[in-house]
Amino acid sequence: AGQLALGTWELTVNTRAVDGAVFGARDSSGRLYLDESALRNWRVILPGAERVEVDGVALLRVDAVPGARHEVDERRQSIALSFPPERLAGTRFDARPADRTPATQAPHWGGFFNYSLFGYTASGSGSDVAGLFEAAVFGPQGTGIASFGVNTATTMGATGSLVRFDTSWRRDEPGAMRSLVVGDSISRPGFYGRSVRLGGIQYGRNFTLQPGFIGTPLLGFSGTAAVPSTVDVFVNNRWLASQPVEAGPFSIDNVPSVSGSGTVQLVVRDAFGQQQVISQSFYGSPVLLAPGVDDYALSLGAQRRNYGIESADYGGAQGMALWRRGLSGTLTAEARAEADETTRSAGVASDFLVGKIGVGSLGVAASSSDVGGGGLWLAGFEHQSRRHSFGLRGTFTSRSFRQVGDDSIFTTPRSNVIARAAVNFGPYGSVSMAVVSQRFHEPRRPGIDTGTVTWSGNLAGRATLSMSLSRVVGAVSDTTLFASLNIPIGRDTSASAGTVSGLSGLADAGRQYVSLQKPLPVYGEGEGYRVFASSDKRVEAGAAFATRIARISAEAAQAHGTSALRVAVEGGVGAVGGHGFLSRPIVDSFAVVSAGGLAGLEVKQENQSVGRTDRNGLLVLTPLRAYVPNKLSINPLSAPMNVGVGTDAQQVVPMWRSGVKVSFDVRRGRSALVRLLAADGKPLPASARVVDASTGQTLPVGVDGEVFLSGLPDAGTRLTVQSGARRCEIAVVPEGDDLVLELGPYACKGGA
Repeated sequence: AGQLALGTWELTVNTRAVDGAVFGARDSSGRLYLDESALRNWRVILPGAERVEVDGVALLRVDAVPGARHEVDERRQSIALSFPPERLAGTRFDARPADRTPATQAPHWGGFFNYSLFGYTASGSGSDVAGLFEAAVFGPQGTGIASFGVNTATTMGATGSLVRFDTSWRRDEPGAMRSLVVGDSISRPGFYGRSVRLGGIQYGRNFTLQPGFIGTPLLGFSGTAAVPSTVDVFVNNRWLASQPVEAGPFSIDNVPSVSGSGTVQLVVRDAFGQQQVISQSFYGSPVLLAPGVDDYALSLGAQRRNYGIESADYGGAQGMALWRRGLSGTLTAEARAEADETTRSAGVASDFLVGKIGVGSLGVAASSSDVGGGGLWLAGFEHQSRRHSFGLRGTFTSRSFRQVGDDSIFTTPRSNVIARAAVNFGPYGSVSMAVVSQRFHEPRRPGIDTGTVTWSGNLAGRATLSMSLSRVVGAVSDTTLFASLNIPIGRDTSASAGTVSGLSGLADAGRQYVSLQKPLPVYGEGEGYRVFASSDKRVEAGAAFATRIARISAEAAQAHGTSALRVAVEGGVGAVGGHGFLSRPIVDSFAVVSAGGLAGLEVKQENQSVGRTDRNGLLVLTPLRAYVPNKLSINPLSAPMNVGVGTDAQQVVPMWRSGVKVSFDVRRGRSALVRLLAADGKPLPASARVVDASTGQTLPVGVDGEVFLSGLPDAGTRLTVQSGARRCEIAVVPEGDDLVLELGPYACKGGA
């Protein structure tokens, strides 16, 4: 150490310049020692390196590291170091897209009432009137909904009956992705079991509350960069993310995969234009959960029977518990149990990755009921890729196996086997096949086999052709050929033609049809229609209109000498944030747009014009998608000259079946063309930044230093001007009675 003279050097490490001077020393033999703390900051890994201390500075010998190189420039007092990538600590980054979804907006208390009124008349069979109704109350604690129907026709032996459908209260927790339903609901099946209607409590995970959440296993990849580089990530040749990395090894975590087999490519480019490509295949499936992710559902209540016929036919108690968890990136476990007054069953299953070719499934369940004990077994495998896919899944039970929802007529099949396959031929269309085979324990209940082969593809641009052949073998056997051609006409109208031919099993089953249709617009007001005719003497025609407050439709039909007419009116009544309104049916969430009392202002939803504000400056928008951003905006050009508009677009994320009030900054006042001068008396340059202090709006500077102000209040406003390094404020006071004033010039004086 006594032979070393400490000095300071300028350094580069693997071509990247190091900030500041670094302590270093060289001995008489030319061996190089550098500051240990600096080496650690540069992510250099030198285990077991020779260490010395000079003038209180700890130095490590770096020239003895295998593969390390250095060049010393004595005149410039600089050193260029180059280390093998494995001697540098790794760079790690996350390729998962950032979730930029705005926070969910908790609604104010409010409610709505939907109605659907139907009138029907047919020659020779009289007339009937029916109605479907839905009432809801919502607030920060959730949404309660009750639905019912009224029918004057004779249904199931009852005439003029009122039937209640569902009554429930649902509370969502978007942050935790959990939902609680109290009242009527449908139990959630797992790898076995039925979806059963019940009245009671249901609680569980609800991934739809965070649509951007990725619950499936994410991929991880690694590579090495010799010098600082940029890594681009491609999944199936589609760019996903880009990240600069330092020299050395790097790791990329949480790369979202696609369903089926695929390839991830890492393209590593350095500053000199050199690149390396790292490719790795993978297999992803939505049935797998990421490690540590749980999915569960619990329900407890009474089974509901005769739904849609009886209003309150509840049976004995029943309960169900379902739990799934990702144990690793390749294995997901599932457990399920259910019970009612006569049946108890439980089972376990797993979904697992089979190499990189597909996902396998295995499950077993046992039951105990009044007919004894029984068992269920499940096995399956599926493969999916961009060009082809196939799958096979079979469920088998013993004679005494029972599950909740079985009755004396419909019990769980002895075997249920599903096979499917599909091939995509690109420009030549795609072919898919599915076969379902069921066998039953009851001797008098025949088995049934169903098979379908379908081809679909594009013809002459946007026209699509689909053909399928289906075969059913059971108590009644049937073979049917179906073909359909759909031709778009314009942006929202289409024509279609098709044929259905019974090749065997059914007499006189063939028919051909043509139709022309235009659906109602998803957003806003408009009209739609449908015309249909078939070779079996059936003709239909209908028209529908969507207004701001209702949807009205009328349909007429004639078949085999019988004529019929159907008329429907659908709408809603609601209130939120102190505003009551009439609207179209509220089938999802909604918003009440408030424009500060200004009538006639154009409102857009997802950049589509959906209407104008009414005389109170309000417009009801429905539907809005729950838990995803809905872009709402107003068109400033539709406002009068004496009205100023602040922010003209907002993103709204409503909760399920609820409403929010969306207020836009619309100010009444006069408009003014204001001429501004710089401190030297010349017109303010176009590069200057002018901000209206009262609204925060940035105003563009035009020719001759002019800016346009809208909604200028009688008390005036202040403009903040930033031109180069100079900043000042200008008070603008309206003078005169014109709606559009010409003010100024105002000089930008003072400031810094």
